[in-house]
Amino acid sequence: MTRPRLKKTSRTAKDEPEKFFFRGRHEILESRRFKKLSSSAIRLYLYLLKMRNRYADEKGHFWRSDVDLARDSGLTEKTISQAKKRLKNDGFITFEIATFLDKKTLKTTIYRILD
Repeated sequence: MTRPRLKKTSRTAKDEPEKFFFRGRHEILESRRFKKLSSSAIRLYLYLLKMRNRYADEKGHFWRSDVDLARDSGLTEKTISQAKKRLKNDGFITFEIATFLDKKTLKTTIYRILD
């Protein structure tokens, strides 16, 4: 019996290795401090890795609103807020809040994963 051949996928402009994979450092994922994170913080971190690999600029910055993160990750906005604070305090990410047009129009978070 022969193995089915996997269909090759094209690379994205950001050199994402494959359509269904994203890069993350093994040292971080295997570290003690990572293992101490809540499941929600781990879920958010992995989702942010995906976003970085797909959308980050040349300095590693990308942005996403908490509303979009909640919709895409399945976490609540409150959980996202708590998890991203924990990730920042533990040195996994940096972020800053940005508003566009006026303070009520569009509020988003600019992220950078530290690795």
